[in-house]
Amino acid sequence: GASAITFISSLRQAALAAPNPTTVHWITRRSSSPLYTRVKDDPLPQRDALSVLANDLVEKGGDGEQFVLRHYGGTGIEALDSEVEGGMASITLAGSGQIIKVDKIISATGYRPDNSLYSELQVHECYATSGPMKLAAALMAAGGGGGDCLAQVAPGKDTLRSPEPNFYILGMKSYGRGSA
Repeated sequence: GASAITFISSLRQAALAAPNPTTVHWITRRSSSPLYTRVKDDPLPQRDALSVLANDLVEKGGDGEQFVLRHYGGTGIEALDSEVEGGMASITLAGSGQIIKVDKIISATGYRPDNSLYSELQVHECYATSGPMKLAAALMAAGGGGGDCLAQVAPGKDTLRSPEPNFYILGMKSYGRGSA
């Protein structure tokens, strides 16, 4: 998501200033075209700029000869071998079996809350988002999970309750892996 294109944007800026060309291989589960759906009248101009940049770089294959971007959409990594000759690593793509050789691997796989602090308590978590069940259901029912995070309506304190007495998940963890 946003963390991946933010990082790629930084790589692009460094590559354009570097003496040698840079090639980035970007593997995403998402395969749709465009890769990022823009939010109409987005109140977050930086998010919109990142969406435009991502879609442009994927469509053009980078930014000239100095920064080449190869996008592999709708797939994942089947195997990773970090001990290939010459200091390179090899990545085998799921489904196609295509092998990509790289010298660095950066994982921007998104956020998942660490629930180890309360793993022994009775907390119902949503299987899709890892957030508290009632809050996750309310957010999904309101169109969450990809919409405008600023447009969410506060669903109320009852959605934070769990079977564990006097235990609440608040703040960023309460959204789990949900993006909105």
